Amino acid sequence: LKKERISNFHDFFEEYIENYTKADKRMIQLAHRRFRAFLKETPAYAMYDRIIRPQQLTKEMMLAFVEYLKAHGKGEGPQSIYQRFKKVLTNAVEKDILPKNPCDGITIKVDEKTLKKEVLSPEEIKRLMETHYANENPVIQRAFLFSLFCGLRWCDVSDITYRNIDYANKLLIFEQNKTRGHSSASGVVIPLNEDILSFVGQPETADDRDNEIFPLPSHTACLKAVKRWVKRAGIDKHI
Repeated sequence: LKKERISNFHDFFEEYIENYTKADKRMIQLAHRRFRAFLKETPAYAMYDRIIRPQQLTKEMMLAFVEYLKAHGKGEGPQSIYQRFKKVLTNAVEKDILPKNPCDGITIKVDEKTLKKEVLSPEEIKRLMETHYANENPVIQRAFLFSLFCGLRWCDVSDITYRNIDYANKLLIFEQNKTRGHSSASGVVIPLNEDILSFVGQPETADDRDNEIFPLPSHTACLKAVKRWVKRAGIDKHI
């Protein structure tokens, strides 16, 4: 008989997080916190809050966990957390810690109506560019407009430096944060025109080429600034 190597699934989960190197590590940590909160708050499973053997993870428990996630989240949140949780269980199956994945056949469907994205029209973008007010942050505004025209994520636009701009050929060349080191398609080349280059400007000296083009504050601060800017422009959309 195989010697049981893992006596507590929580220990396995924490070890998995410790060795995890991909960009969504925080989501994996969140998945474990939510799972422990679910166990603690569910009377039938409260005894497993600290110690739960792999064989005690049942399909019934997973169904209850899915309902818990849906009740405590909205939009893509529950599905995103559950996907990370399943990832850890799949790894446990691969390492013979679990005979089979109790999540098999259990999914979270996202309500398409809740996920309807709001998009700025060309006219609204123009209105934004013409809207100015006291204590505005021009760096956030330039970075936001640059992201709109180039299709960049916040984590990418906050990292790009003047070295990522090929001024001679009018190109933005960079590696996506989300897939860096994990995908051969992480490198991106985006053509730029003069208008988009005007958001970038030029480095003052050759030594400035490694400086960030958009030295941005935190993600939360950027969201608040964009929300305020959109409201001042009279645009009634969640951007």
